[in-house]
Amino acid sequence: MRRYLKDDRSLEIIGGFSGWGGILYTLIRLGQVLKEGSLADEAESLLERLGDLIPRDKSWDIIGGSAGCAMALRSLHMSRPSSRIVDLARACGEHLLQNAQNTGTGLGWLLNADATTPLTGFAHGSAGIGQALLAIAELTGEQRFAEAAYGAFAYERSLFSAEHGNWPDLRAHASGGFAKAWCHGAPGIALSRLFALRYPATETLLEEIRTALSTTAQAVTGNHTLCHGDLGNADILLSASEVLQDRRWRADADRIAGAALATARESGWICGNPLGVESPGLMTGISGIGYALLRLANPSRIPSILALESARCCEDVPR
Repeated sequence: MRRYLKDDRSLEIIGGFSGWGGILYTLIRLGQVLKEGSLADEAESLLERLGDLIPRDKSWDIIGGSAGCAMALRSLHMSRPSSRIVDLARACGEHLLQNAQNTGTGLGWLLNADATTPLTGFAHGSAGIGQALLAIAELTGEQRFAEAAYGAFAYERSLFSAEHGNWPDLRAHASGGFAKAWCHGAPGIALSRLFALRYPATETLLEEIRTALSTTAQAVTGNHTLCHGDLGNADILLSASEVLQDRRWRADADRIAGAALATARESGWICGNPLGVESPGLMTGISGIGYALLRLANPSRIPSILALESARCCEDVPR
């Protein structure tokens, strides 16, 4: 690992689930769990590299871009606070603001040169980027990042369908459908709005949360995984029960997880790949399924990886 981190300069992606941000988050979480300070040292060694890569980011989003990088930096800062981390989070925020598109109803981000419409949702859209901007505002104390986050949420709000209780999936191949998963649709949008409750809550925000959670609780995904499956939705409902102190969302999470366990006993786990076969991996595979079940069993100790949360159970990583 150390040799790879030291020598590899080919990877320029910086997101929280693909790229250096995800590596940073993994190192700090492993360091916390194992109480091994050298792993956090490795995470801190990546900061200089991120400073060079953030201005070159063209992904923007939680998965591969500056938004995900900022969330990973927040996790590191919670354990090993430093002005360098704050400066890098600010750089992520500046980069996001410089590349935001004014849609007329709020802010969005075009994910590639051919894109014409900013996406909604958590993984690649305004929900996840908005959450990251709120995290950046929290780290830096600069209200302009929070204002941009509210602009991102406003753009999504303008597209809400009361008929579907959901926000449209604007990816070209989705044909205007309404996904119901962490990555796209109501569940991930609920997660971003739950994070926003750190700031003064408006009735509009609370209504969005209630609607998104109701849609999530009724969703049928066809697989069991974190990214776009039943256990990812259960994890978000579990987060809602914690943030809102409302047991009904925990009951819905348990119901969904129980149904997943029942089908798995009969026919095995259904993973989030085209054939639905059991496969390794965190977001679309069985390791993520295992993580979700562990979190349901002991949420007070295990953070939500879908929100790139920092540690709950462990002391700060030793230096």
